Amino acid sequence: ALLGDPTAAAKPDWKALVAANQAFLDAYRTGDWEAAAAALARCRDLGPSLEALWALHGKRLAAVRGGPPPEGWQGIHEAETK
Repeated sequence: ALLGDPTAAAKPDWKALVAANQAFLDAYRTGDWEAAAAALARCRDLGPSLEALWALHGKRLAAVRGGPPPEGWQGIHEAETK
């Protein structure tokens, strides 16, 4: 979930960013890589100040993209390092 104070959360731009982030998460978790990439691009457009988060999402997407979801995919990223 994205965080923000109540004033920020009420703004249309913030609501659009939250919706784009949720679209990314939904697409990623279901293995729809193209939709995830499109939603991630929208997130980057709407929330450039959160680039560190978008870069992390992009790295995880790149690791699985290019094929069907791995066997037993549950949409969860397992960290390999601390």
